[in-house]
Amino acid sequence: MPNELKLDLEDFEALKRQFATATDFGSFWQDFLEQWASRPGFMEMGAPAYVEDMQALVQQIANQMAGGEARVANLRLIKIPEAWMVHGSCLVDGDLGVVLYFEDLEMGLFVLTRESGKTSYARFTLSGREKRKQ
Repeated sequence: MPNELKLDLEDFEALKRQFATATDFGSFWQDFLEQWASRPGFMEMGAPAYVEDMQALVQQIANQMAGGEARVANLRLIKIPEAWMVHGSCLVDGDLGVVLYFEDLEMGLFVLTRESGKTSYARFTLSGREKRKQ
């Protein structure tokens, strides 16, 4: 793939297909980091966003991963409307949590990387929401 990222909706569609059929989330996540997140300009795409119910969902997933009440802080989301994609990060008990959500699929992935090096993955659905590109 080229090093620079231009908004190519076909690339986003391929990413969504890869995600929707993934069974090995570690492999999918590594591919995402290498092929998307590391490309210059990707992190500047989109704009800050609020996604209804995302904070509560992240809290629920973090609690399950922690085996109890987790402290979730600084959830920041970026939306790329043309791609129906939201991505962002937060802290979970001081460790890095990352969200990747495809609004048109109503599916996403939450990744929690602990200071110990252990990484946990959770695919989730957030359905029944009105679909808007804005």
